[in-house]
Amino acid sequence: CSSDLFNRTSFEDIAKVLSKRYGKSISIANVKLANEKITSSFSGTESLENILDILCTVNLNTQFAIKDNAVIITYAKK
Repeated sequence: CSSDLFNRTSFEDIAKVLSKRYGKSISIANVKLANEKITSSFSGTESLENILDILCTVNLNTQFAIKDNAVIITYAKK
């Protein structure tokens, strides 16, 4: 796998890259969240769950759920 560098990339665009790489449908439950800009980089060897953990806890106040081949990303409940 190749590495990815995201520089102020929308969460939606990152989700598209991850969806293609890992073969899972990734949806973002909120338009504002989908447009959030993220700067991060990954080596390409991480698991999808590891990348989502990083994106959801370090960059944004979000959470994710994986069921079968689908991932849903939402704002974390406060």
